Amino acid sequence: MTEREVLYKGLANVKTKSKAAPGKLYLTSESIVHQPNEAFDDKIEIKLEEIARFSGKKTKFFGLAVLANLIEIELNDGTVYQFVVNRQKKWLGTISKQLGERSK
Repeated sequence: MTEREVLYKGLANVKTKSKAAPGKLYLTSESIVHQPNEAFDDKIEIKLEEIARFSGKKTKFFGLAVLANLIEIELNDGTVYQFVVNRQKKWLGTISKQLGERSK
């Protein structure tokens, strides 16, 4: 992934039902990419046109929603991904802006 095509990036864990895989999350003009650290699952690439909805969520501890650090992305086919990120509001705003520019 070349630096010039990346619009925003940061450390992120992708959450599945049974585990979290650490890595980096990248937003490009075409997709959102989770590149896991070595020895973890495969890279996830989500094309922006595949996104049905996305939203910010809070991480729950002992059943209480306490930390606003999740981004949930649902695809047109119903697949849901959750990413644990720093600066959730910045991520949401940047994704929203990119999706808005694509729809013009």
